[in-house]
Amino acid sequence: MNCANCNKPFTCGCQKMFDINKTAIHKTCENEWATKSNINSPDVSHRDLNLELAKEQIKNLRNS
Repeated sequence: MNCANCNKPFTCGCQKMFDINKTAIHKTCENEWATKSNINSPDVSHRDLNLELAKEQIKNLRNS
């Protein structure tokens, strides 16, 4: 899986986050991706992204 913003692969799950549309991006690409995709409410989207990341981390821990 690659980042939707920079198209680079994820080397670790802790680098990954999801936008409102469940698109995987690097945490470091968050601001640039928000600008590109015209997300107007960063507080709400940031909360949603954190919830998605937490769900992904729980899933990964359960599969370990």
